[in-house]
Amino acid sequence: MKALKRNTTLTNKNREGADIPSDENRPRLYLPGRSDTSDYINAVYMDSFKVKRRYIAAQSPLSVTVQDFLTLIFQENCTVVVSFHDLITDKVGVFYPADNQVLVVGDFEVTTDRKVDKRDNWVMRTLSLKYKKDGRVKAVTHIQYTDWPQGSNVPTSPASFIHVIHFVGQLADASSGPIVLHCLDGAKHCGLFCTVSNLLEKMELEQEVSVVNEVRRVQTRRRKAIANIEQFNFCYECVLQQIGSSNTYSNVGVK
Repeated sequence: MKALKRNTTLTNKNREGADIPSDENRPRLYLPGRSDTSDYINAVYMDSFKVKRRYIAAQSPLSVTVQDFLTLIFQENCTVVVSFHDLITDKVGVFYPADNQVLVVGDFEVTTDRKVDKRDNWVMRTLSLKYKKDGRVKAVTHIQYTDWPQGSNVPTSPASFIHVIHFVGQLADASSGPIVLHCLDGAKHCGLFCTVSNLLEKMELEQEVSVVNEVRRVQTRRRKAIANIEQFNFCYECVLQQIGSSNTYSNVGVK
């Protein structure tokens, strides 16, 4: 509780209304040579059904926390980042430049490959992240999911959401680090992604799922996740969508 209260006071690093993490499951920023002495970032490790710390659910960066966000991606060896926002319209701190340009943020240089892959429900970019202190460079695939209307509690359809979850999972299979998910408060969009992803994994492996239990499990890390009935019902809709899409799931038990 003391850590939670302390983290709440870091008003320059938390967006108003954001879900404040405790220290128990929060990544510490430790990259050698950092100019900022604080290890705080509004982010938490999230387990998938099969893999511990499969995800990091992060608050979308503020203009003053972009370097922290890039530090997180670099130090955790994250090769996939999923965004649920437009950086301009949602007033998110810019952490990658326009296509084929260079963005310098503190200790980092970020470049964007000129080839941008635009799909029906997301945009995929390849970023190059260079840590200027030692010259190391890491490649990052950035997915911007575009089928979640601004102001809505849920995506446009379960089918498109399931599609992007599967696509991200395929991209990250060879990744040695967690998948970074980020949204304005660190919980609303990220929490729904983690919940549905875990339900789909459990269906595949055990042929039985409990939406209630999975929501509770996700809420132990992100208290504001699945905070309304619309999102709760959407979880069920995704499960039913998956069952209806294949005979493989015809005997799945849903609670």
